[in-house]
Amino acid sequence: MILYLIYFIYFIFHIFYILRYLILYFTIIETIRLYILRWFGHVQRMEENRIPKRVLCMNLGTTRLSGRPRNRWQDEVREDGRIVGGEG
Repeated sequence: MILYLIYFIYFIFHIFYILRYLILYFTIIETIRLYILRWFGHVQRMEENRIPKRVLCMNLGTTRLSGRPRNRWQDEVREDGRIVGGEG
């Protein structure tokens, strides 16, 4: 009987540990996405002559390497907005 109680307590603690890890993990990622979107909105409202706005809108005229194209920062912000805001 005591052995079953020990197994039950271990099982409950194990489930709480997994749930706490999942909740903490997703909360941190969502928080980072929200801060990135907040900064992006702040820069979008800036005047055109400000340095962060010019750097964000800058387009380098270089050629890309062959293979899979790397994600641009704007692509990541668009994806974060879709995930957090629920819009496509």
